Amino acid sequence: MSTWDNVKGTLESFGLKELKPGKWRCNSPLRPGSNSMAFELTISPDGEHGAYHDFVSGDSGSLYALRDALGLERTISAPPLQTTKRSYAGLDDYARAHGVTAGVFESAGWAETIRDNRPALVIPTASGERLRFLDGEQPRYKSPFNYRSTWYGLRRAADLSAKYKQPLVICNGEASTVVSQHNGLAACCITGGEKPTIPEYLIDELRRIYPAGKLIVAYDCDQAGREKGPKLAAQLKALGYDAVAVDLGLDIGGDVADLCALYETDVSEIMVALPPISEQANDVDKSRRWNILSLKELRDLPDAQWLVDKMIAEHGLTALYGGSGEGKSFVALDLAMETAKSKSVIYIAAEGELGYRKRAAAWCAHHQVNDDQLQIAFCMGAVSLLDNADKTDFVDALRVYKPALVIVDTVAQTMIGGDENSTRDMGLYLAACRDIMRANGCAVLLIHHTGKSRVDERGSSALRASCDVMIRLSAEDDVIRLECSKTKDESPFPARYIRLLPVADSVVAIAAEKVVQTASDPLTEKQKSILTILNMPVNLLGVSSRDIEALSSFSYGTVMRGLNRL
Repeated sequence: MSTWDNVKGTLESFGLKELKPGKWRCNSPLRPGSNSMAFELTISPDGEHGAYHDFVSGDSGSLYALRDALGLERTISAPPLQTTKRSYAGLDDYARAHGVTAGVFESAGWAETIRDNRPALVIPTASGERLRFLDGEQPRYKSPFNYRSTWYGLRRAADLSAKYKQPLVICNGEASTVVSQHNGLAACCITGGEKPTIPEYLIDELRRIYPAGKLIVAYDCDQAGREKGPKLAAQLKALGYDAVAVDLGLDIGGDVADLCALYETDVSEIMVALPPISEQANDVDKSRRWNILSLKELRDLPDAQWLVDKMIAEHGLTALYGGSGEGKSFVALDLAMETAKSKSVIYIAAEGELGYRKRAAAWCAHHQVNDDQLQIAFCMGAVSLLDNADKTDFVDALRVYKPALVIVDTVAQTMIGGDENSTRDMGLYLAACRDIMRANGCAVLLIHHTGKSRVDERGSSALRASCDVMIRLSAEDDVIRLECSKTKDESPFPARYIRLLPVADSVVAIAAEKVVQTASDPLTEKQKSILTILNMPVNLLGVSSRDIEALSSFSYGTVMRGLNRL
């Protein structure tokens, strides 16, 4: 028995009548003594999605909300929505998944293409062409470097609003906008994802095209949508609009395109009847860093996605640590530049910032990449993450770049005034990192030093406890070894080896293979240097490993490995 069958049995005693397929009216079961037949319902063919509206009291809500208000038990859950986060054979397949034909998207200017050796759809926008990749891999979307978010479909949505006397709807995503307008819904979006607030230049455009009236914020059915929708509605209210953020009442991940597929031409009536996201829930979301999920919601959470396989997780916190002078920054820069081929990266160069011009130029020269092919920007100087005002300014500055990855080089230089050994200070520092991650939906990579042991990371154990992945970097003769010393939910990545290749006036980190040295192999340059120091006349009476460290440019760990190998 469907939810509608369950509710329908109760409503029959209130004079329930079918007006047309999917449309019903009766006396209100929620107002004792009602006899006005002003209680209207719109029900989907599956009997699991629907909404009601009382034209007398103004009350409205979803079919599930009505079931609960009537005190009825649950029957079956709504059928799961088909995910659109998968691979597609082409535009036809993509369009069918969104409930329309390819011609609907083609009429909006969408077209198939191949970019970065990946099948994709071209989405024309006022700020340039965006790409929606079809192979199911990350990233799913790509915008030109320094792309500026813009309105998508706003003018046509305003025309539909005026023609059909509808509120203007702000949804999430260009696909939902195309499908909505095809179904007669006055919907538009801002490119680049859900926004909790609209920047001033887009507000000015909204005021010109839609100066006044009702606005519905209809973001996706997920935690981000529930958090950002009410914030955007509050901003629009402050500007004088009659704005509300609504709950679509779909499964997790459901969006306006899914609503259109369920209700088709009736979607505009459903939209105005949807219940608002409660202000109380919004107030809680503003202050909390946690969320409570049901078992089903937990199961529906997506698998971890990786910016760099098994090393840097999307929305994760990673630490790369090693001894001073062993190549951490060169490795971090290589990770940054590779990621910047497809996603936006911000690199906080808090140490040796003047050298990054040569390092970046050498990397581009070696890899034969032009500056305009990389989405990377450098923050020159130390951001004080323990200073709330400085951290807030930095988070605000990042909104323009919408980074997928923020690299902090180093922890020490951005922890100004804090004590690395203090659990409290390190906890505050890590909370600031997570504020950056939450505000931008990005990953953070921390570059850190080893302690006196030259093996473990320096400072409080709170860092290791908070990180999703810990990567230890160590110099082994002529190569650098990267190994996973901690991972939360995945198997550790196999050890990787890097060597520093001289290029122009700098060096570039490139992949290398670990070669097992035998007695018949020639000595490495570092081994030769250690032997030279041992053979110095002043050392006839013996020399300690610390003496070799002092007389060479090598770290203590490098010296000990060299001596052991010799």
